[in-house]
Amino acid sequence: MGKKIVFVVISLALLVLVVSIVLQNLSKEGPENLLVRALDVEKSALAAFDRRDFDMARSLYTTALMVLEEMKERFPDSIEVGSEEYKKLKSRCRGRLASLTSPGATIGMMFELMKEDAGRLYLDYWDFEVMGKESMAKHWDGLTAKQRDRIFSLARDTINNTLKDQNESDIRAINVEVTQERIDGDRATVEVAFRVGNLLEIDLGFELSKQTGPWKVVDLSSPMSRNKNFTQYLADAFDEVLKNQSVEDFLNASDSIGQLSRAFDATAGDELSAVGESKKGKKLRVLQETQIMSGATVLGTVPKGEIFEIQQDQPYEGGKRWFLVMFVQPQTGKNEMGWISSEFVEILSIEEDE
Repeated sequence: MGKKIVFVVISLALLVLVVSIVLQNLSKEGPENLLVRALDVEKSALAAFDRRDFDMARSLYTTALMVLEEMKERFPDSIEVGSEEYKKLKSRCRGRLASLTSPGATIGMMFELMKEDAGRLYLDYWDFEVMGKESMAKHWDGLTAKQRDRIFSLARDTINNTLKDQNESDIRAINVEVTQERIDGDRATVEVAFRVGNLLEIDLGFELSKQTGPWKVVDLSSPMSRNKNFTQYLADAFDEVLKNQSVEDFLNASDSIGQLSRAFDATAGDELSAVGESKKGKKLRVLQETQIMSGATVLGTVPKGEIFEIQQDQPYEGGKRWFLVMFVQPQTGKNEMGWISSEFVEILSIEEDE
């Protein structure tokens, strides 16, 4: 215990020294040197992070952001402040600092960076090792280290595929409000109200873990999936693709991600279509411009007055319902299935239908 206290005191003393030196020299340096200094501080933060000295890492990321802020205030029109390197460094520091702060801050920052980076940076906030292990629990003990790494990669690719066709205008219209945060040891649940523009709001639940240090997402649920978690769907998809082949054959296949994605879509689709009272054959009319969703992903926008045949429906909170419809995806011209909220439609009577 004594040695640990001494180590903490030494770490804090070194931190104070580093911060004081950095701040003393800020006023003497130009934008180029400030950017280099911020990058150096980030390297020190990463080193502290790697040795699991998270208090030191948190303080150093804060210092790096202070340097960048000073740089922006003193040289707002400099090439360096407008550079991609500056923006990416700031995003990395803000994101890592949020993940070391709280699960709610992690989710808020994840969506903020998602809007800034068209949905790609947010993948850094998912723990694909935990997701892969939990979704492959039935087979985990028999996997080699190489096979496990491949599972992690497939989990990441499956998440990535949910946003690969999303355009920047849809992503930038996203607004997220953290409504509840519950922490239980190294696990936490964060509930958010997820709104796309002014057209549609759904609730999402994120499960996070800090087993590896920072808070990272390990699961996701929504009312549209009957609160069945993402990893459960992923586990069902793995089971499906392994019915007629070995784990080794599946992982070595050239289209393994395609097999898994198709099985995932089919499994999730079967679950969703089994929910709620069937309205197949009835039709609805869109009362105002709205968006068609698949989970948290916007598939497209449909105009007022559009009429769709209902394939399925299911209830969600407040007496509202989701309606599953088939529509033509404007980007591809192909038929797709998506969900519309009952808030923005009316069910046609038999007379109107005819």
